[in-house]
Formats: sequence, structure tokens, C-alpha cells
Amino acid sequence: MSIFKPIDDFLNKTTMYRLTFYCVSILWLVAFIFSIFGILRLSPVGLIESLVILFATCLITNELFAKVFNAPTNIESVYITAFILASIIAPFSSLNDIYFVVLAGVIAIASKYILAIGKKHIFNPAAAGVIIAGLLTSQAAIWWMGTFCMAPFVLIAGLLICRKIRRFDLFFSFIISSFIFIIGLIIPETSLILYGCN
Repeated sequence: MSIFKPIDDFLNKTTMYRLTFYCVSILWLVAFIFSIFGILRLSPVGLIESLVILFATCLITNELFAKVFNAPTNIESVYITAFILASIIAPFSSLNDIYFVVLAGVIAIASKYILAIGKKHIFNPAAAGVIIAGLLTSQAAIWWMGTFCMAPFVLIAGLLICRKIRRFDLFFSFIISSFIFIIGLIIPETSLILYGCN
């Protein structure tokens, strides 16, 4: 029996939306626990506040657009978007930050209905939300979950999704291209330091 069989059995009976929801929610929960113990330098209260506001914003916006477009709604998709936004937008510390969070949530959900062809998204909704909101407010999102302490958990989640969709070719092409890019940045910098041109 393959060691991957239990994993494959779980993946085969789990929809892609459900798996993604599990992954992003568990990643957020791990980050929240790390913030409590000071491993991740973010406010636990701030993380909860941001998530609650994003959930409310995304759910309300989705309900409105679903009615306007008379379209079926996938609640898991809304939850996934809220969790992703909560993972790339730092917990707010001012009213301007709240405005950015709400605007990003509204635009992200709206893009699912407006920026779509044949009911398929043209852009990643969360990415569209933060980019457009950033252009309108001069604020920006940060991938705060992309920290060293979160890396093992993000990697496991990514590998599970790759296993589910059977697209390890994308995973390896990303790893190789990232490695080449990083080496391309390191070598010139190292050369400058060695030759005293820093």
C-alpha cells in the first residue's frame, strides 16, 4: 500500500474549494497561534478584527452581487477570498487601514462577478482586490504569512493542492525559476561586496 493512499483518499473525496478552504483557514489559525506566543510579530486581536471585518464585507458584498446578477453563490469561495485577504493585508492600526481592508474585500468579491468570462475569473479576486484598492488609496498589502516560521505550513498546503490538481509541473517550474532569479540577485550583490563596491 502506498504511503500516499490515505492522503489521496482524502483528496479524492474533498472538493477543490473545500481543500483550499481547509488550507487557508488552517494557515490563518497557525499564524494566530504563533502571534499569541510572539513567534509571529502581529497582534492576535488585530488578526481577529481584520478577519471579522473581511468576512462581513465579503459576505455582504457577495449577497448583493449575487442578487443583482441573479447568480448562484459558492459560500466557500467567499470564505477563501476573505482568508486570503486576511493573510496578505496586515492587521489595521487606523481608520484608513480599515477603509483599505473594506475596499479590498468589496473589490475582490465584485471582481468575481464583473471581471469574469463564462463564470470564470479573469484575475485572482483577492489579488484584484488589493491591487485596485491600493491604487485608489495609496496603501499596499503585504504577504505577512510568507515568513520563515510559516514556510513549512505553506509548503504542505501548497503540496496538497498540487497533489489534488496533479500539477507538480507548475510547482517545479516555479521552484526552478525562483531559484534562478534569487541566484541572479545574489551573485551580483556578492561580487560587489567582494570587490569593495558596496
